Amino acid sequence: LLLSTKLSRLYTRYTDPDYLNNTGGIDQRYTQREAYQSAALAYHITNNWQASYAADIAYVDLGTASPTNSVYRYAFPTRFTLQDVLATKLTSGKWHFSADLLYTFANEWVKLGAATPQQDKLSPTLMASFWPGNSEDLQLRAFFKDVFREPTFDEQYLFSVNGSRDLKPEFTKQYDLGTTYKKAFDSFLDYLVLNVDGYYNTVSNKIVAVPNQNPVISSIYNLGHVRIEGLTAVLVSHTRQYNG
Repeated sequence: LLLSTKLSRLYTRYTDPDYLNNTGGIDQRYTQREAYQSAALAYHITNNWQASYAADIAYVDLGTASPTNSVYRYAFPTRFTLQDVLATKLTSGKWHFSADLLYTFANEWVKLGAATPQQDKLSPTLMASFWPGNSEDLQLRAFFKDVFREPTFDEQYLFSVNGSRDLKPEFTKQYDLGTTYKKAFDSFLDYLVLNVDGYYNTVSNKIVAVPNQNPVISSIYNLGHVRIEGLTAVLVSHTRQYNG
């Protein structure tokens, strides 16, 4: 059993004395307070099979003040988040499997504008690895992830003239196929590692920030549907060190 607690207070100040307005510039001060508690428990069912459970609770609020009254129609948001995850790992011969199921509950309150709607979301993850040879030089792997992301306070509320930008949560499905090849050498080259991954992602309500005339304040909005495809290859090597 592992317990973890965090209390934090973050202070941010944004000033622009040359900004032309009827309050003599901008002087905005933001204070974010967060309380966080987590607990995790792991259990070995057999020598090659493990299960675990973890829970996280977070309470965050973001307030603001301005001596020049330059903060306009601020939402004063508060967010409560609960996350529970069940996970398991299994090793069988040359195969390694892992899976987890994440439950997320999030609710917000604001004093002005519209808060992000309450969310109840289940997000599964499945992963598998296989070593086809007699050694571990070559590994094949694949995974699927269902990812859920709420807009941050900065994205949803900061510098919004209506209190809130009414952003929707972002939902992502990730698919990946990859391989790793490792080779050790008894020469000038010590070892070589090659990683190749092909991925395909679909994102609904993708949150994007686009700079505008004021470089500090971006235009933030949702893109309805985004598809991401790609291939990455990484080669790592290390030369042997000689003394003398």
